[in-house]
Amino acid sequence: MTKGKRPGVTGEGDATQLVRFNKLLEAMRGNPKNDWGISDVEKLCQQIGMEARPPAGGGSHYKVSSDLFKGALTIPAKRPIRPVYIRLLVQWADRHLLLQAAISARAGREPGK
Repeated sequence: MTKGKRPGVTGEGDATQLVRFNKLLEAMRGNPKNDWGISDVEKLCQQIGMEARPPAGGGSHYKVSSDLFKGALTIPAKRPIRPVYIRLLVQWADRHLLLQAAISARAGREPGK
């Protein structure tokens, strides 16, 4: 396996491959039952370009969003975060990275670029 790539992902400029290997994302994917905290969620979001907003007005759930698609994923700030929320976060991160790669690939093909 080539360092820095997920298994089974090959080729350059392919919009279906992740933009880059992310150790935290892969750790969450591999072990969603780990003792993940909201600081891990914030760190992942910062690394890949998503936003994790803290609770407002006395709430207890963080809101995770991407500027590349609509909607928000709500994640309880209580530790440990249940595996179902980590699996959802991984799905959202994959979608965000896939859209980032597609946008980058499209921008590279535009005339005059």
